[in-house]
Amino acid sequence: MSSGRIVAVLGSTGLQGTSVVKSLLRDGTFKPRAVARNPESAAARELADLGAAVVKGDLLDKASLLNAFMGCVAVFGITVPMYYDGADDTGIDEVVQGKNLVDAAKDAGVKFLVFSSLPSLAKLTDGKFTKAKNAEDKATVEDYLRANGLPHAAIHPGFFIENLWRYQFLRKSPTGLTFSVPLTPPDTMVLLTWVERDIPAVVLALLKNYDSADADKRSLVLGGVFPVVTTCSTYGAVADDISNAIDAPVAYVPGPGGAPPGDDSWLGKVYLSKHDWVPEPVPYPALVKLGVHLSTMQDLIRQEIKPRGSTCTKGHANVKDVTTCAQPGCGASCTNN
Repeated sequence: MSSGRIVAVLGSTGLQGTSVVKSLLRDGTFKPRAVARNPESAAARELADLGAAVVKGDLLDKASLLNAFMGCVAVFGITVPMYYDGADDTGIDEVVQGKNLVDAAKDAGVKFLVFSSLPSLAKLTDGKFTKAKNAEDKATVEDYLRANGLPHAAIHPGFFIENLWRYQFLRKSPTGLTFSVPLTPPDTMVLLTWVERDIPAVVLALLKNYDSADADKRSLVLGGVFPVVTTCSTYGAVADDISNAIDAPVAYVPGPGGAPPGDDSWLGKVYLSKHDWVPEPVPYPALVKLGVHLSTMQDLIRQEIKPRGSTCTKGHANVKDVTTCAQPGCGASCTNN
């Protein structure tokens, strides 16, 4: 049963936010308050049907955030790169979003904020790659949060494994499947994150321990930065793992560039991989101390990737689960039950 302690969740109809809301509902320690730009959207109504309170809030409207956060003990916050919505690639609006988020949380009396961030590629590469606005602006917001004094923690996800099918990085080919990301050779290191499973597990642990009676756990959480990484691999090895799981050829092929903010992000990671960059250990030791059990690559393959390598009775690849095709309008059963 929930204690009545309310946690506001930004981006509640997106991948990260939806996963966190559902996790909070299942766990019951906190009451999720889903914050959505359009509380009447189908995705928002689905969360309401599950038992979440849904309120209006827009990251570009600080007053709406202040209203959404009133009475909350904690907030899970994200910011959204504006070029994803068709705006220009300056990214300045993402910094505005983040500052609105932090200021509104503090003004509302929120006790703790978990911010989904990224490390600065400019810093990691000693200034060689500075245009990865999705990373730089989140890092700017993280610095602002740190200076603000609001008790907080930051999480740093890797490559969202769900993006393989959400954005068709993994596509059907005449001989099997093709795995392709822009400008990235197969030997490039990749930190993979199973968002739907692992981000909620970490967020819940942080929420449960920021005010823990255990001083060691409290000190781990407050001001901490937590890489949320399911597995560390290379793009070529991931293709091989998928191939072995679905018993079909999976070819890794570097894709073209063309979007400057994204290009710097991909190329910066290639640079790091070629210059002996050593990421944090997987699983991250501080998360282990907090009792977080992250998924493994084997879990990911068995529960998510292998079913998606099946075909339905109408021949469509990319099934949603082991019984239902994800092709819009299909709904046929899977041949690999």
